[in-house]
Amino acid sequence: MGPRRSSTPCSSGWRRDWDDFSATANDVVVEGNRIVSFGSYDGKYKRTGKSMTAQFAHLWRVRDRKITSFRMYTDTAKILEAL
Repeated sequence: MGPRRSSTPCSSGWRRDWDDFSATANDVVVEGNRIVSFGSYDGKYKRTGKSMTAQFAHLWRVRDRKITSFRMYTDTAKILEAL
């Protein structure tokens, strides 16, 4: 699988405060009802003009073709450096 752009539950709010915000998954692992994606957030914070790249891992759980839970893990220090 190639890189994928995704929309996370928080991404619409991030787009309001960040220019060129994106979440790109570079690797996706599916096992049973769990999906894990690894990738990076990228963007430039509008107030400071500072850019950042922060690695993430997303854990999705699915039942009957519906998402039942979502957990997001990210390098928040990289995000804070841009604020």
